[in-house]
Amino acid sequence: MEHWKWRLALLIFGMVTCVPQLEGAQKSKQPSKAKTKESQVVAARPKDARAAACVTQIGPDEEEEASFYRKEIPETDKGKCLLACYLESKGVLSGGKFSSSGAAKIAARAYPNNAAKTGNVKHILSHCGTIAARETEQCQLAYRLAECTTTLADKFKL
Repeated sequence: MEHWKWRLALLIFGMVTCVPQLEGAQKSKQPSKAKTKESQVVAARPKDARAAACVTQIGPDEEEEASFYRKEIPETDKGKCLLACYLESKGVLSGGKFSSSGAAKIAARAYPNNAAKTGNVKHILSHCGTIAARETEQCQLAYRLAECTTTLADKFKL
């Protein structure tokens, strides 16, 4: 249940555009083999230079990286920092703080042809930004922002 909520939160952040096709070998001519954890992580990686740069910068372990690419709300400190790095690269965070202008740009792109939903996204980001801004540590701020947006997106049925 939480997995789909996290995907919804990513939509709010405009990250849906950054989750393109998988790198997997879907057209592979070889018979499929049992997947190892590493191959599952590699197959789940989106072609997103920002995400890859954050993985390199933060250095999460294999499970933290896989969890990030599965769009799960992070539980570990490195997972939270990985999310913070990515949100900073998208403009939602700036200088370790919530960026209302960056969030507004993301909201406008989330539902370009639906003013009501765009308004709901702006409301959610504004509300969650206020709550998350109470955090003084950037990684925890990203975590709180993800939790809040996931909860409210569910309430607004986004």
